[in-house]
Amino acid sequence: LLNYANLLHQNKRYNEAMYYYQRSIDIDTRFPEAHFNIADIYTKFNHLNLTIKHYLEVKKQKPNFKNIDMVIIKAYISNKQFDKAEEYIQTSIPILPTDPNLLETLAYFYYATTDYTTSLKYFNAYFSLPKNKRDLSNNRIKSMYIETLIKDGSIQKARSLATQFIDESNDESFKTKLRALINNNSQ
Repeated sequence: LLNYANLLHQNKRYNEAMYYYQRSIDIDTRFPEAHFNIADIYTKFNHLNLTIKHYLEVKKQKPNFKNIDMVIIKAYISNKQFDKAEEYIQTSIPILPTDPNLLETLAYFYYATTDYTTSLKYFNAYFSLPKNKRDLSNNRIKSMYIETLIKDGSIQKARSLATQFIDESNDESFKTKLRALINNNSQ
């Protein structure tokens, strides 16, 4: 049933896939993959409370399920449940994780909630990872890092990093954005 549901899901036959995922769970509730895929379908239908319910079930059944912490936090953010995201982070996330995707998500969450100091903690951890562990082409996270430094008042560090990022990049629009950020926030 689960394999058939996966095939339907891959072919975007979501209602049918949902039926077979649910049947799989009815037979044996210990299918975290079924819950994860049901959550994915609920996300597509914008049923975010149900999405979160199923992601939390995955976490309960298989705490180390790939990227589960990241997707739960993103689901809370999408549903504008920042208080629940914060509670989840405080109770479920190691003090300083080493997964780059989770670090990026945490940095974004705290940026979105204007807690720039905490956001910087996660950005700094992300950029302290070995280069082979992080996405070197991710200009979005680099821009957000610079913006967070500026909002936190670390203009000199922002200027220095922006210069480094500009020197390393071939993307002219990214370079222009960083130059504008620095020029608009000069002391």
